[in-house]
Amino acid sequence: KAISGETIEKMLLQAVNFLPEKQKIVFELKYFQQKKYKEIAAILEISEGGCKASYFHAVKKVEENLKTQLNLL
Repeated sequence: KAISGETIEKMLLQAVNFLPEKQKIVFELKYFQQKKYKEIAAILEISEGGCKASYFHAVKKVEENLKTQLNLL
């Protein structure tokens, strides 16, 4: 079943909205704004390792949410 780009974008944004606040900010800065971990760490005043961990967990949660959404189609 084909899914439009617009539908995928809506699903992604919906998945991102379910993230905890810090993970959401890190994900948006890294994925959408393509900032480097060093830049994100400076912006949020956290360690680079913390940024990487937050992004890793955010990606996993977004993937799980998208899989759930796709199964509902």
